[in-house]
Amino acid sequence: SVVDNNNKVLKSMIDYSNLVQVGNKHCFIACKNGYFGVIDSLLEIAVPFIYSSMKYAGNDLLIVSKNNKYGCINLQNEVLVPLVYEELGNVQLTELDDNEVFIATNSGLMAAKLGGYYGAIDTHNKIVVPFEYDDVIIERGDCSSSVRGGIKIIKNHRYGYFDLNGKLVEPCVRYYVLER
Repeated sequence: SVVDNNNKVLKSMIDYSNLVQVGNKHCFIACKNGYFGVIDSLLEIAVPFIYSSMKYAGNDLLIVSKNNKYGCINLQNEVLVPLVYEELGNVQLTELDDNEVFIATNSGLMAAKLGGYYGAIDTHNKIVVPFEYDDVIIERGDCSSSVRGGIKIIKNHRYGYFDLNGKLVEPCVRYYVLER
């Protein structure tokens, strides 16, 4: 809680639930009355409580949703990716990764779903992989024998790859086998 010099409570943490620190910043994702926003260490509102969900994605970026649409904002509440996507942000991790990552921080890419199809965008909403695939997975580390990090594309049970710059490296010709 925030108190004055006489120990009078000015603002209380009890007003918020689900507090999660945002990276190494002095701010927190919080929930108030069922909506998510960001507060600083003095309990000042940095991002208003208007979002249905919110996840920290690294590099001062937040993946947010409202009305079942997803987008990306920064900690100053500037919309970087408009809230138009059905899904946003998947990254397949290697065994060396020890936590969840939503945006490939080395490339600034996010998988996204629009109109029932997957593609990939960057954090400025530029399309890197067109929205025409059954799934798109941004991979870090080895993603094939010839590519170090890339974007796996899946269409009609076959897979291929784009590089992290959006160049098609391998078309969807190999059969995709689910790992169990």
